[in-house]
Amino acid sequence: MIRTIEIRNGDLSAEIVPSLGGGVARLDRGRAPLFRPWPDGGSTNPIDLRSRREPL
Repeated sequence: MIRTIEIRNGDLSAEIVPSLGGGVARLDRGRAPLFRPWPDGGSTNPIDLRSRREPL
């Protein structure tokens, strides 16, 4: 499992992945995600942190 750091301010929360250059794994307002969350269980591929998936 990859280590993440959670940062909160009011109803905003961010989950950061230091080992992938500080990528944002999750950004929520309240309980609603603002961006597509990182896959459950994480990933070592930094491409998985992008906010939109495109067909290959």
